[in-house]
Amino acid sequence: MRIIILIIALVVVSPCYGAVIFEDSFDAQDDWTVLQPSDSNNSCYPGACGTSPPSGWTTWYNGFCHCDNGLGDEPGNNNFYVDQYAGYPDHTNTCFGGSGKCATFWAESCDASFDNSDGNIGTDLGSHYTDVYMRWYIRFKSTWEFAVNKQMKLYHMQAYDPDSEEYCEVSHSNPYHYFGGCFSNQPISSGGLANWDGTLFFYAENRPQCEDAECTNYSDNGVVNWSLGSYPTWAQAAGGIFDGDWHTLELRIQSNTIIGTADGVIELWYDGNKIDYASGYEGDDLYWDYVGASAIRGFRLFSIGGNNNNQFDTSCSDVADCEQWYAIDDVVISDEYIGTDYEIGGSTATVSGCTITGGTVTGVRVY
Repeated sequence: MRIIILIIALVVVSPCYGAVIFEDSFDAQDDWTVLQPSDSNNSCYPGACGTSPPSGWTTWYNGFCHCDNGLGDEPGNNNFYVDQYAGYPDHTNTCFGGSGKCATFWAESCDASFDNSDGNIGTDLGSHYTDVYMRWYIRFKSTWEFAVNKQMKLYHMQAYDPDSEEYCEVSHSNPYHYFGGCFSNQPISSGGLANWDGTLFFYAENRPQCEDAECTNYSDNGVVNWSLGSYPTWAQAAGGIFDGDWHTLELRIQSNTIIGTADGVIELWYDGNKIDYASGYEGDDLYWDYVGASAIRGFRLFSIGGNNNNQFDTSCSDVADCEQWYAIDDVVISDEYIGTDYEIGGSTATVSGCTITGGTVTGVRVY
């Protein structure tokens, strides 16, 4: 009789999974828009909201119209819409995936003020996070026009504490009072696209979190830039961000580990490809708090959209040459890299390349 003992090590190669914090495909949303304001009622936040934001979102902000030549019809009196068409109401392009709904933002060219076409919608993530990934699909009007040395914001990430009066001199539930005496509601990072002398950059303006009025400048923590390609040659060609097709942008913001220690990180992916920093504008040595602060509060309120100073046409004789649109779809916030393959509705965002060792199995066979 022979006894053979078999010991087998099981090694399973499997993806790792991170938690999705927030997601919206807009497909289940009701059609939605808000008029550009003519008075101070230009925002919505908990406790002060005339028109509710889309379901699952917390806030919206809508900037005043700077046009003085009678552009009052759609889309001129609305900065953004949720509808079944990208480019609504003037165009009938399909949303990402060929169906469903998406959010359309209209940008005006009536002046060069940075408050021009200032519209965004935001969501409270519920608690502060120290490491977040933000991914969205974006489609610009084909051959989008971008004036030289102008910018347009596409996102904000803020500290936000609607349940605490700490650091606040005004309504602590209003995330848009960050320059009005509520230092717990500060924008930590915001940015988007810029045309610097014919090169298209994605940029991020970063500022530390403060407990007083000493930090009111977006750039106190440095400006990070990523070069995407030339404008208009790369930007409007196939694969460029202004080619009229859908593309993905994904940002990661990771907090510094210790107050005053510059080891925070911000990273960018375009269509799933990680983009290198522009020389001299790196984002791997940031701090997201103020030296002497009592705590690192982290990242809690994310908003998409934003203002711009892109006066791409100075005549503005009609809507056709005064306004242009871009659309947003499939917004996902996660604590791990999301990538291009993740589909809204999944319970996890997949991060590839993890190896999990499952242990051993021992067997005995008797002959």
